Amino acid sequence: MQEAIKLLMTFDAGESPTWRELLIPRHATAADLGRWLAIAAGYKGTESWEILCREFKMRITEDRALLNEAKALKAERAAEAEAKGEEVEETPGETVIVYAGDLPLWPFLKDHPNLTFLYDMTDEWRWRLSAEPMDEAVDGDLPRLVQGIGTAPFVGVGGLQGYYDVLAHLTENGPQADEIRDWLEGQDLYFFDADRVQAALKVCAAERKNR
Repeated sequence: MQEAIKLLMTFDAGESPTWRELLIPRHATAADLGRWLAIAAGYKGTESWEILCREFKMRITEDRALLNEAKALKAERAAEAEAKGEEVEETPGETVIVYAGDLPLWPFLKDHPNLTFLYDMTDEWRWRLSAEPMDEAVDGDLPRLVQGIGTAPFVGVGGLQGYYDVLAHLTENGPQADEIRDWLEGQDLYFFDADRVQAALKVCAAERKNR
């Protein structure tokens, strides 16, 4: 039995409903969550992702380059202030960058249940997240997919218009449609398959047990 969180992830910008409902363990990190969300959406996980907390102006990332850049900027400001004999002033409204592996999921999701999952820094696909703790412990493997519908937006298509164009071509027959289907085979995305998602999350659950 494990303490669990029910998580709903929804992609609102598509032409048809696309969402997933998950049960995830409380005892994990934001890095774990980012991986599970990518798997649940149907992505292969080769693109960068972030979890955004707008109310707290926070970007949660696994990108160490971004983290190091933020640290270097902060150190530069501190050095400039020290050279002038001044105190370092915080910039109002500045976004805080947090390394995902250092952030425990609970109680973070308790305090910030509504977040955004950003996948693919080029197209910037945004999934709305809503977290709710379960009142009772649950049995079975965690994380796991409860239910879901719809295929996630394709990666590298040039934003919403490109996404709509690809969808339109997929309904057609002919060389161009065949080329697009062949191209999609190599992209960072699987068409939504609940069994495939469940199997991948089961691997994640096994990895958690072996830590």
